[in-house]
Amino acid sequence: MTVIVANGWQLLFKAGPMIWPLLLLSIVVLATGLRQWIQLARLAKGLDARQKQVLDVLRDGTLKEAVASCESVTDLMGEVLKAGILKFGVSRDMITGVMEETFARRARDLYSRLGILSFTTNAAVLVGILGTVNALVVLFQAAQARSNALSPLAVGDMAGAVWQALLTTAAGLFIAVV
Repeated sequence: MTVIVANGWQLLFKAGPMIWPLLLLSIVVLATGLRQWIQLARLAKGLDARQKQVLDVLRDGTLKEAVASCESVTDLMGEVLKAGILKFGVSRDMITGVMEETFARRARDLYSRLGILSFTTNAAVLVGILGTVNALVVLFQAAQARSNALSPLAVGDMAGAVWQALLTTAAGLFIAVV
């Protein structure tokens, strides 16, 4: 038995025409996911230290200094903390509400690309299944044509179509999993 090892380019060409939309979808998924990851990493970087700094200023200084401390860092959490500090003296529920409202207004940037990510992962699975169906249609069309000519399709010919079908399914699922 001979084992054939194919490199990436050979796999791309054996996977049939549906691999190209899958390749495009994978690029979109990777770019969008990387952008979201970087954005969240920036937000999380030093978050605890920043909160501690603002709380220390509130404990030791004035409200003006705490607001200035929040304004010195122009990120989402700085704005949320500033909104809470500016409502100092009102009820806890009011402060919480203002902070949640500020977060919701500014967090749109965090969620802005999630629709694209959701669409591309779902589309990748469906395009992979479409590639599978396409390969099987080609297989059965060839089997019918060969049987009409009294020259049955060989197992090797069928294996090529099944190989193509499995590659597109695997690619679609891989993109969705990533």
